[in-house]
Amino acid sequence: MRTQPHEIIPNSSTSRRGALNYIYSTRLKICFILQSPGFSNFPLYIQVNITILSLSVLLLSRLALRNFTNKHTRHVAFLLFLVAAPNMALIFLFWFLMSAINIALIASTFYQLLCLLDLESDDINPFEASSRINFWVEPEFLLQGLFCILLLVTGHWIMFLLGVPLVCYHVNLYMKRKHLIDVTEVFRNLKVEKKFRLAKLGFYVIFFALVIAKLAMAGFEALAGKDENPLSF
Repeated sequence: MRTQPHEIIPNSSTSRRGALNYIYSTRLKICFILQSPGFSNFPLYIQVNITILSLSVLLLSRLALRNFTNKHTRHVAFLLFLVAAPNMALIFLFWFLMSAINIALIASTFYQLLCLLDLESDDINPFEASSRINFWVEPEFLLQGLFCILLLVTGHWIMFLLGVPLVCYHVNLYMKRKHLIDVTEVFRNLKVEKKFRLAKLGFYVIFFALVIAKLAMAGFEALAGKDENPLSF
Protein backbone atom coordinates (compact mmCIF):
# COMPACT_ATOMS: atom_id res chain seq x y z
CA MET A 1 0.00 0.00 0.00
CA ARG A 2 1.48 3.31 -1.09
CA THR A 3 1.89 6.19 1.27
CA GLN A 4 0.31 9.49 0.32
CA PRO A 5 2.79 12.26 -0.48
CA HIS A 6 1.70 14.52 2.37
CA GLU A 7 1.00 11.78 4.90
CA ILE A 8 3.01 12.16 8.11
CA ILE A 9 4.30 8.94 9.63
CA PRO A 10 4.66 9.34 13.40
CA ASN A 11 8.17 8.96 14.73
CA SER A 12 8.18 7.28 18.12
CA SER A 13 11.74 8.41 18.93
CA THR A 14 10.88 12.05 18.18
CA SER A 15 7.76 11.99 20.36
CA ARG A 16 9.71 10.25 23.11
CA ARG A 17 12.51 12.83 22.97
CA GLY A 18 10.00 15.69 23.08
CA ALA A 19 8.18 14.19 26.04
CA LEU A 20 11.46 13.65 27.91
CA ASN A 21 12.50 17.26 27.31
CA TYR A 22 9.11 18.42 28.60
CA ILE A 23 9.48 16.31 31.75
CA TYR A 24 13.02 17.61 32.37
CA SER A 25 11.92 21.24 31.95
CA THR A 26 8.96 20.68 34.28
CA ARG A 27 11.22 19.19 36.96
CA LEU A 28 13.54 22.20 36.71
CA LYS A 29 10.60 24.57 37.09
CA ILE A 30 9.35 22.69 40.15
CA CYS A 31 12.79 22.83 41.80
CA PHE A 32 13.00 26.55 41.04
CA ILE A 33 9.59 27.19 42.64
CA LEU A 34 10.38 25.20 45.78
CA GLN A 35 13.75 26.96 46.24
CA SER A 36 12.53 30.48 45.48
CA PRO A 37 12.56 32.97 48.41
CA GLY A 38 8.93 33.94 47.83
CA PHE A 39 7.72 30.37 48.37
CA SER A 40 7.96 30.75 52.15
CA ASN A 41 5.57 33.72 52.00
CA PHE A 42 2.67 31.52 50.91
CA PRO A 43 0.25 30.18 53.54
CA LEU A 44 1.14 26.82 55.05
CA TYR A 45 -1.64 24.88 53.31
CA ILE A 46 -0.49 26.14 49.90
CA GLN A 47 3.13 25.18 50.65
CA VAL A 48 2.04 21.68 51.68
CA ASN A 49 -0.15 21.21 48.59
CA ILE A 50 2.56 22.40 46.19
CA THR A 51 5.23 20.28 47.87
CA ILE A 52 3.15 17.08 47.82
CA LEU A 53 2.12 17.52 44.20
CA SER A 54 5.67 18.43 43.18
CA LEU A 55 7.14 15.35 44.82
CA SER A 56 4.50 13.23 43.09
CA VAL A 57 5.41 14.73 39.73
CA LEU A 58 9.13 14.13 40.31
CA LEU A 59 8.50 10.52 41.34
CA LEU A 60 6.29 9.70 38.38
CA SER A 61 8.62 11.45 35.95
CA ARG A 62 11.53 9.37 37.27
CA LEU A 63 9.50 6.20 36.74
CA ALA A 64 8.58 7.38 33.28
CA LEU A 65 12.22 8.00 32.37
CA ARG A 66 13.20 4.47 33.40
CA ASN A 67 10.41 2.69 31.59
CA PHE A 68 8.84 5.06 29.15
CA THR A 69 5.47 3.84 27.85
CA ASN A 70 2.26 5.50 26.79
CA LYS A 71 0.69 4.57 30.14
CA HIS A 72 3.41 6.39 32.06
CA THR A 73 3.09 9.34 29.72
CA ARG A 74 -0.63 9.65 30.43
CA HIS A 75 -0.06 9.44 34.19
CA VAL A 76 2.65 12.10 34.14
CA ALA A 77 0.63 14.35 31.86
CA PHE A 78 -2.40 14.06 34.14
CA LEU A 79 -0.36 14.94 37.23
CA LEU A 80 1.29 17.85 35.44
CA PHE A 81 -2.19 19.07 34.55
CA LEU A 82 -3.15 18.95 38.23
CA VAL A 83 -0.08 21.00 39.15
CA ALA A 84 -0.82 23.55 36.44
CA ALA A 85 -4.56 23.61 37.14
CA PRO A 86 -6.14 26.52 39.02
CA ASN A 87 -6.20 26.34 42.80
CA MET A 88 -9.99 26.09 42.87
CA ALA A 89 -9.96 23.00 40.67
CA LEU A 90 -7.47 21.32 43.00
CA ILE A 91 -9.64 22.16 45.99
CA PHE A 92 -12.68 20.68 44.28
CA LEU A 93 -10.76 17.48 43.44
CA PHE A 94 -9.53 17.27 47.03
CA TRP A 95 -13.02 17.45 48.51
CA PHE A 96 -14.30 15.02 45.89
CA LEU A 97 -11.64 12.53 47.03
CA MET A 98 -12.57 13.13 50.67
CA SER A 99 -16.25 12.51 49.93
CA ALA A 100 -15.38 9.23 48.19
CA ILE A 101 -13.36 8.10 51.23
CA ASN A 102 -16.21 9.10 53.53
CA ILE A 103 -18.74 7.15 51.47
CA ALA A 104 -16.50 4.08 51.69
CA LEU A 105 -16.32 4.46 55.48
CA ILE A 106 -20.09 4.76 55.77
CA ALA A 107 -20.66 1.74 53.53
CA SER A 108 -18.17 -0.39 55.47
CA THR A 109 -19.64 0.49 58.87
CA PHE A 110 -23.21 0.02 57.64
CA TYR A 111 -22.33 -3.40 56.24
CA GLN A 112 -20.79 -4.46 59.54
CA LEU A 113 -23.89 -3.28 61.37
CA LEU A 114 -26.11 -5.28 59.01
CA CYS A 115 -24.04 -8.39 59.69
CA LEU A 116 -24.56 -7.96 63.42
CA LEU A 117 -28.30 -7.49 62.92
CA ASP A 118 -28.44 -10.64 60.78
CA LEU A 119 -26.58 -12.51 63.49
CA GLU A 120 -29.00 -11.26 66.11
CA SER A 121 -31.95 -12.53 64.08
CA ASP A 122 -30.20 -15.89 63.42
CA ASP A 123 -30.00 -15.31 59.67
CA ILE A 124 -26.27 -16.13 59.66
CA ASN A 125 -24.06 -18.13 61.99
CA PRO A 126 -21.41 -16.58 64.29
CA PHE A 127 -18.47 -17.80 62.19
CA GLU A 128 -19.84 -16.27 58.99
CA ALA A 129 -20.71 -12.99 60.71
CA SER A 130 -17.26 -12.71 62.30
CA SER A 131 -15.43 -13.45 59.04
CA ARG A 132 -17.49 -10.90 57.12
CA ILE A 133 -16.99 -8.15 59.69
CA ASN A 134 -13.29 -8.83 60.32
CA PHE A 135 -12.60 -8.62 56.59
CA TRP A 136 -13.54 -4.91 56.58
CA VAL A 137 -12.16 -3.81 59.96
CA GLU A 138 -8.54 -3.10 59.00
CA PRO A 139 -9.36 -1.43 55.64
CA GLU A 140 -11.77 0.84 57.52
CA PHE A 141 -9.06 1.73 60.04
CA LEU A 142 -6.61 2.55 57.24
CA LEU A 143 -9.13 4.67 55.35
CA GLN A 144 -10.10 6.61 58.45
CA GLY A 145 -6.43 7.22 59.24
CA LEU A 146 -5.80 8.40 55.67
CA PHE A 147 -8.81 10.70 55.96
CA CYS A 148 -7.35 12.40 59.05
CA ILE A 149 -3.84 12.59 57.56
CA LEU A 150 -5.19 14.39 54.50
CA LEU A 151 -7.01 16.83 56.77
CA LEU A 152 -3.77 17.41 58.70
CA VAL A 153 -1.45 18.05 55.74
CA THR A 154 -3.95 20.44 54.12
CA GLY A 155 -4.43 22.52 57.26
CA HIS A 156 -7.99 21.59 58.29
CA TRP A 157 -7.18 21.72 61.96
CA ILE A 158 -10.72 21.68 63.39
CA MET A 159 -11.91 18.76 61.29
CA PHE A 160 -8.65 16.96 61.99
CA LEU A 161 -9.04 17.40 65.75
CA LEU A 162 -12.59 16.10 65.52
CA GLY A 163 -11.39 12.95 63.81
CA VAL A 164 -8.31 12.30 65.98
CA PRO A 165 -10.17 10.65 68.92
CA LEU A 166 -11.56 7.93 66.67
CA VAL A 167 -8.12 7.35 65.13
CA CYS A 168 -6.59 7.02 68.59
CA TYR A 169 -9.32 4.59 69.61
CA HIS A 170 -8.73 2.50 66.49
CA VAL A 171 -4.98 2.46 67.17
CA ASN A 172 -5.62 1.43 70.78
CA LEU A 173 -7.86 -1.43 69.66
CA TYR A 174 -5.29 -2.57 67.10
CA MET A 175 -2.37 -2.45 69.56
CA LYS A 176 -4.34 -4.52 72.09
CA ARG A 177 -5.46 -6.93 69.34
CA LYS A 178 -9.09 -6.25 70.17
CA HIS A 179 -10.10 -4.83 66.80
CA LEU A 180 -11.36 -8.16 65.42
CA ILE A 181 -14.50 -9.95 66.56
CA ASP A 182 -13.92 -13.24 68.35
CA VAL A 183 -16.28 -15.89 67.06
CA THR A 184 -16.50 -17.48 70.53
CA GLU A 185 -17.58 -14.22 72.21
CA VAL A 186 -19.61 -12.59 69.46
CA PHE A 187 -22.96 -13.23 71.14
CA ARG A 188 -21.71 -11.95 74.49
CA ASN A 189 -20.47 -8.67 72.98
CA LEU A 190 -23.24 -8.28 70.42
CA LYS A 191 -24.89 -5.23 72.02
CA VAL A 192 -21.56 -3.50 72.61
CA GLU A 193 -20.43 -4.07 69.01
CA LYS A 194 -23.76 -2.80 67.68
CA LYS A 195 -23.60 0.39 69.75
CA PHE A 196 -19.99 0.98 68.75
CA ARG A 197 -20.68 0.69 65.04
CA LEU A 198 -23.89 2.69 65.30
CA ALA A 199 -21.95 5.51 66.97
CA LYS A 200 -19.27 5.35 64.27
CA LEU A 201 -21.93 5.42 61.58
CA GLY A 202 -23.37 8.62 63.03
CA PHE A 203 -19.84 10.06 63.27
CA TYR A 204 -19.12 9.30 59.62
CA VAL A 205 -22.48 10.73 58.52
CA ILE A 206 -21.73 14.02 60.30
CA PHE A 207 -18.34 14.20 58.61
CA PHE A 208 -19.96 13.37 55.28
CA ALA A 209 -22.31 16.34 55.67
CA LEU A 210 -19.33 18.61 56.37
CA VAL A 211 -17.39 17.26 53.40
CA ILE A 212 -20.35 17.65 51.04
CA ALA A 213 -20.79 21.24 52.23
CA LYS A 214 -17.12 21.97 51.55
CA LEU A 215 -17.37 20.23 48.16
CA ALA A 216 -20.34 22.41 47.20
CA MET A 217 -18.52 25.54 48.36
CA ALA A 218 -15.42 24.58 46.36
CA GLY A 219 -17.56 23.93 43.28
CA PHE A 220 -19.28 27.31 43.54
CA GLU A 221 -15.96 29.07 44.10
CA ALA A 222 -14.43 27.31 41.09
CA LEU A 223 -17.34 28.31 38.86
CA ALA A 224 -17.25 31.88 40.15
CA GLY A 225 -13.49 32.05 39.61
CA LYS A 226 -12.76 33.43 43.06
CA ASP A 227 -9.31 32.96 44.57
CA GLU A 228 -10.34 32.55 48.18
CA ASN A 229 -9.39 29.67 50.42
CA PRO A 230 -12.41 27.40 51.01
CA LEU A 231 -10.09 24.66 52.27
CA SER A 232 -9.91 25.97 55.79
CA PHE A 233 -12.65 24.99 58.20
